Amino acid sequence: MRLEDLEAHVRAHEVEWPIRAHELPTDPDTCLAFRGYGGEPGRYRDDDGRPTDDYPRFQVLVRDPDDLTAESMARNLWEIMHGKHTIVGAARVLWLEALQRPVLMRKDESGRFVYVFNIVSHTMIGD
Repeated sequence: MRLEDLEAHVRAHEVEWPIRAHELPTDPDTCLAFRGYGGEPGRYRDDDGRPTDDYPRFQVLVRDPDDLTAESMARNLWEIMHGKHTIVGAARVLWLEALQRPVLMRKDESGRFVYVFNIVSHTMIGD
């Protein structure tokens, strides 16, 4: 699963906010970002010993000048992603799971509220 796949999944649920990969940019004030990190190696192997699954992890960041708006969007994204069995982009995702509910991470230098939560995906590799 790629960051672009997550963006497509969120867009399919009519989320119109700007979405960025890796970091929240300086502008616009209202936006989302996804960043990949770590994860776990697959648990299953094919007959040649190659992994057939993967467990990538992603952090979801939501920012807005209004605290309630940022929190509401973070909770909406949590609902879109948590406990889902789906195809995301080219990836066959067996499930998406939020590792926690959205929490306030910080108020940035411009006074905007940033909420965050993390997700793990159990994804099949290959055909």
